[in-house]
Amino acid sequence: MIILSGYSKELDKALSTITVNNQKSKIMTRIFQMLVGLFFLVATQSCKSQSGKKQGEELQSKVNTVMDAYHKPTSKDGLYTEAKIDGDKWIADWMFVDPDPSGSFNVNAHKGDKVVISFYIGKHDTKDKGSKNFSKNDQAQMFDEKGNILLGSEGGYQITNVTDNWIEGNFHFTAKDETSGTIHQVTDGFFRVKMPENWKTN
Repeated sequence: MIILSGYSKELDKALSTITVNNQKSKIMTRIFQMLVGLFFLVATQSCKSQSGKKQGEELQSKVNTVMDAYHKPTSKDGLYTEAKIDGDKWIADWMFVDPDPSGSFNVNAHKGDKVVISFYIGKHDTKDKGSKNFSKNDQAQMFDEKGNILLGSEGGYQITNVTDNWIEGNFHFTAKDETSGTIHQVTDGFFRVKMPENWKTN
């Protein structure tokens, strides 16, 4: 549980820094990155022991105090992600949004508090309307209805439309949980995310 304790201390430090620095964008981005990592870490570690579960709950509480700034509802004409999971239609009802990304943007889509689809799109791929395959070093991530954490290194995304306000694209991947053997096929994926302000000028 040393890992969780370390993240807890880092999150406390970041939260204090927000107060002192009036929520500057670089600090907010740092916390966003920590939140994404913590979201998956808590789910992995908290089920391993009672102490781990308690630490996981404490971390989740801290995450919840700052996540609202990144919690954005989806709409058909705005922020949006949909896909088919094993052939069944899935539509995200909210997404995490990084307000100030650097070289990549996290497409992080949620259905309630269970199913999550998450992957990164690159700034250069966006500018060139390019595509990228997922790999062992750059995997899609997923939570399923049963709480399994799955990784997808087979598949990829394609940027299909870029405007001053929006980035649109398609995606697909095979999500696998090596421990349980669970596999989900994520197909016919579509996403729309806002064009980051700092990507418009760089």
